[in-house]
Amino acid sequence: MGCGASVEVNIDPIKVPDTEDGYPPPFPPSKSKKEVFVKENNQQIDEYAKQAPRSLNSSYSTLIEYLMRNTKSDIDKVRSIFAWMSAQKIYDMKYPHVKDGHSPEGYMKLIKQEDGHHSYFFALLCRAAGIPCVVLRGPCKPVTYEVGQQDVSNLRGTWNAVYVDGSWRFVHPYWALEGVSGFNTGTWTKVEEGGQAVRQREKASGGQKVYHLEEFWFFTDPEKMMYHCLEERPQWQLLQNPWTVYTFVNVPYFTRRYHDSGFKLVSKHAAILKSEKGEVNIKFRHDSDSSATVDYSLFFNEKASMEQIPKELQLDRYVVKLDDQKTLKIRFPVVGIYKVTVSGSSSYTSFDLCDIRLECDAVLKQVQPFPINPPIGFGFGRKAEGAGLSKPSQVKGVMVVKQSEKVKFQFDCKEKVEIQAMLVHKDMAASELTSYVTQNHDDGNVTIEVTVPQHAHNPEYALQVNTRPAGSRQNFENVVNYLLTHDKQELEKKETNEKQKIREELVAATEKNDIESLENAVIKFEEAGLPDNGDLEKAKAKLVSLHEQELRKAMASQDLEELDAALERAVKSRVSSRLDKNLLMKADNLRSRLVRARLLRILKLKQSTVSEILSYSRPQPIVHSIMAVTYLLLGEKERNLKRWEFIQSLLRKQGKESLIRRVKQFDFDHLKVPRMQKAEGNLSACPEPDARLSSAGAGTFYVWSRNIVQEKKKQEKLVASR
Repeated sequence: MGCGASVEVNIDPIKVPDTEDGYPPPFPPSKSKKEVFVKENNQQIDEYAKQAPRSLNSSYSTLIEYLMRNTKSDIDKVRSIFAWMSAQKIYDMKYPHVKDGHSPEGYMKLIKQEDGHHSYFFALLCRAAGIPCVVLRGPCKPVTYEVGQQDVSNLRGTWNAVYVDGSWRFVHPYWALEGVSGFNTGTWTKVEEGGQAVRQREKASGGQKVYHLEEFWFFTDPEKMMYHCLEERPQWQLLQNPWTVYTFVNVPYFTRRYHDSGFKLVSKHAAILKSEKGEVNIKFRHDSDSSATVDYSLFFNEKASMEQIPKELQLDRYVVKLDDQKTLKIRFPVVGIYKVTVSGSSSYTSFDLCDIRLECDAVLKQVQPFPINPPIGFGFGRKAEGAGLSKPSQVKGVMVVKQSEKVKFQFDCKEKVEIQAMLVHKDMAASELTSYVTQNHDDGNVTIEVTVPQHAHNPEYALQVNTRPAGSRQNFENVVNYLLTHDKQELEKKETNEKQKIREELVAATEKNDIESLENAVIKFEEAGLPDNGDLEKAKAKLVSLHEQELRKAMASQDLEELDAALERAVKSRVSSRLDKNLLMKADNLRSRLVRARLLRILKLKQSTVSEILSYSRPQPIVHSIMAVTYLLLGEKERNLKRWEFIQSLLRKQGKESLIRRVKQFDFDHLKVPRMQKAEGNLSACPEPDARLSSAGAGTFYVWSRNIVQEKKKQEKLVASR
């Protein structure tokens, strides 16, 4: 007989608890990652851990003994474990002789067969080394996430918190060690990039799994982690002011590089920006590098948009840069759904910063592209300073002007340079506009005067200022630009009226006791960017009081529906971070008790009920189906429940494993949504009247299973609203 290749047989999963008794309570760390960990100081630990012989993988004790040899602190211990995991190509390794999951190689086999998770493996290794380690879970933003996506119920993951040197620290071993390269939804078309018109439809791709080592996910600071993974238990976010799920899905989709890049988004902090008069501004600053700049790629979603971009339209002047190339001004050619990927350049390196979804419901009347899209953008900046210009009368790149208005631009200039000032229009040759520009360069002072021409359809112009060394024959170099747009007075008048109306609505809503109207007034006020003047603070204080009153009233009533509604409104509120955290926790705990009490009131279980079902040697199909659903909800594998003999073996169990004990102690907080959905689908094939007629016991468990599904769906709806 020949010897073929050995075939790996799957092993049974093992249960790893999320936490263990005796761990310190969660609290925010007092120091940042960079204050407690320096990668370069751990190179010897990393190299030693990565060289661990594979023969050690059969035992936690021998592996941990090896990994701990050169460590001096808890941080060293965790780093050694992390470095060792980074060297394990789990999905490429073979495990033909591994029979169970109670060893390092056993659990790696479970991961490979998709019955284990990196976070649980990391927890096992840390605990074996005496390091407290908790498995956390909640909504995440993996590569499949789309910026602005509101429903993240199917984007859930697990990661860890480890307790080292008196503080809890986040580690995301899966994202740190493995990733997906080349994933693309195929829903977007790139239409403009870096000032160049493109029309490139992306191709859908599931991508490929890759091994890497991303240091960002080791000891990630809480204020950075919250943009990527959100633990639903507020205390385990390790933040002074925990986030809700609502906040989580409504912030920009930042890359990991953004957090340590020095760039900061200083305009509206939102995943979705809605256009105002057909335009959007996105502004960044840099903490230390004045030469840092941003760039962009603009995408259009043809499927989700009501209009399409004409094929003949070239989008090379619909995005321009302002503020020394740190602000993007985006003008939309048609109504629709867009996305901008913003990249940053600093210290000769470029990297993506974030994605933001852009929604345009109305374009400018007779919308036109910008007159020019200069590489240096609009506004006075480093390029002008390098050419010898200083003390500009106008720093900002955009000026709102009236037709026929005379506008002056003044600079100091101590260098010997020639100045060239040009007015540019989309539809007119530069030679037609020379008479509208005058310039004077005398004794170190430069004055450029522009008379804004009359133009019936598109009164928008660009002033280009170019220089070259005096007496030189070389080409002029563009050093500063200004965008001249129009209708200043009408725009200011309209904005003043709108802002006054918004403030009056806020004041009026504050005087009432209507939560919904006050919430809407606060949102409208904040989105308008109006100065507080005490009105907003007063409104928010009133809103906090109203929400807390509503919660206390609902808790006193002991009415589950009323409490659910009050909690949902509270966690969605703009003032959710100001609400009494103890009150919210008490409300959550009361809700859980009310749900369990309702289920136990409905369910009247006796041993005789179980005995009746156990006595059936060949039950009716509906009885088998109902009991299979019951045990599916309790955590049993669906494939085993297809055999009645297996269900009977479960019914015979006594003590802690008895059916009555498992039902009474069932915690639907840990019920996973896919399992609940499967149970709901199976239950839909069992009409309640038929269930009750088939067997009194089956009818009892039908009601229990139905109620569990209903309560889980309510819980998920409440979680999603956070």
